[in-house]
Amino acid sequence: MRLWSVVSDWERFAERKEANLLDEHAQLLLSDRLAEARTLQAVQDQDLAALMALAEEVFLAVAPVELSRDSLARIRRLAERAWDEADLERIMAGVRLPGRNTVLGAAIVGTAAVSLGRFALSYHRKRQEHVSSPN
Repeated sequence: MRLWSVVSDWERFAERKEANLLDEHAQLLLSDRLAEARTLQAVQDQDLAALMALAEEVFLAVAPVELSRDSLARIRRLAERAWDEADLERIMAGVRLPGRNTVLGAAIVGTAAVSLGRFALSYHRKRQEHVSSPN
């Protein structure tokens, strides 16, 4: 049991270390320190370096978007209008109904399966009693 705990702790430490390295690499990319990001990438193992290279490609391919005051105001107006038009109960009903129908369907199928299973079991037992009893 102790061995599993040690292995589990080691795996969690390695995952946390990789996550921290990825975060550090992302911060370097976002602050436009590409040379440092590439240096960090070069000293990593092959899988992590490939993931960092992919992150760098995505960073270089996607141009940053500057938000102007006008575009930010337009986004806020659209969000406020959408919020005013949205009825919370209607939204909740729209979310709840498909899930409720799925649960109801599963309950019906489960009940039918249990009922058919009981019937099949009782029929089988009666057939066995009938076949095994001497007349």
